Amino acid sequence: MTNTKSTTRLPLADLFVLSEWQTLSGKQQVFLSRYISSGMNTGTYDSLAAVQFAYGVSVKNAPGLASRLLAHKKIRRILALHFGQTAHDDFESILPMLAKAIKRSIKADLKAGGAISPSTVETLKLYERHAGSLQVED
Repeated sequence: MTNTKSTTRLPLADLFVLSEWQTLSGKQQVFLSRYISSGMNTGTYDSLAAVQFAYGVSVKNAPGLASRLLAHKKIRRILALHFGQTAHDDFESILPMLAKAIKRSIKADLKAGGAISPSTVETLKLYERHAGSLQVED
């Protein structure tokens, strides 16, 4: 569950008419409708309740499916629009995942041949341009 006391949110009615909304499956639309309407009405965005409502999954299976749905590119885009985030905000939200991927890539590169691969170097440059110095916790 995400609790937000935030300011301006794009209402569902405005999301429904967007081309991005039309590309979602019916169940994804139901999931997002429930997730966003719950958040708008109560201030708490409950992905577990929304996924159980939309997909009819058990309490046991709800967390995994909710996690996959919230990570889905199209759903993240709709939520970014709802929360008024810019493309920059969206990129900033993936930096922690990118840092972990870089760390894994460096370990694999060193294990495989003792040198960091050109693709890892390019990814490090991208990260540093957007996040400053690379600081990854063990």
